[in-house]
Amino acid sequence: MTDQLRFAPASYSVTETETPGCIGVLEGLASVYGRRSLALKDPNLSTVPFEEEIMPGAFTELLAQRTLDVLCLFNHDTDNLLGRFLASRETNTLRLWESEKGLHFAVDIPDTHIGGMVRAGVQRGDLVGCSFDYGNFVKDEEWSHEGRVPLRQVKKVSRLWDVGPVSRAAYPDTEVQTRATRTAAARMPAPKPPVPEGAPNLEYDYALAGI
Repeated sequence: MTDQLRFAPASYSVTETETPGCIGVLEGLASVYGRRSLALKDPNLSTVPFEEEIMPGAFTELLAQRTLDVLCLFNHDTDNLLGRFLASRETNTLRLWESEKGLHFAVDIPDTHIGGMVRAGVQRGDLVGCSFDYGNFVKDEEWSHEGRVPLRQVKKVSRLWDVGPVSRAAYPDTEVQTRATRTAAARMPAPKPPVPEGAPNLEYDYALAGI
């Protein structure tokens, strides 16, 4: 199953820490509520794009789960593990919380090759994006077809695989965000709207994406 990654400009902060085995704490805003994505396309759909918006409180129930297990990864690679949140543990190297802005995270950067590379990349300004992957685990959503393209509003997410920094950014009007979804619109209702006359018939419309 193919992932789609949505990248966003990041506003990271790295603070020092005396925690053993840790070379700093990386904080960021992983998902901004109420902001529309760029034009996106799911592999199970045609070339018709859609926009997506994470609604306030989308992660509230998820964060209360006693079985919650979320990784912090660099570039969504499980070999690039930075931290982990396990609800069954009292102390975690990854912390997750909500505010009125969205979903926040903080991770204790490990004293490893990957950890050092991520810290240096953030401090140099080379790492400018963050991503989160919830697969297709959406508990509540709503679709609208009133605008230029369909709009998917995600109201409740029931699973979160990972969050973390990524090396490319192209998501507007956010502090830190990006998303990876596997079948984002597989349950999309209503017929697909026609492609406007003269629009390019591409697998991914980079002009619409603003890249």
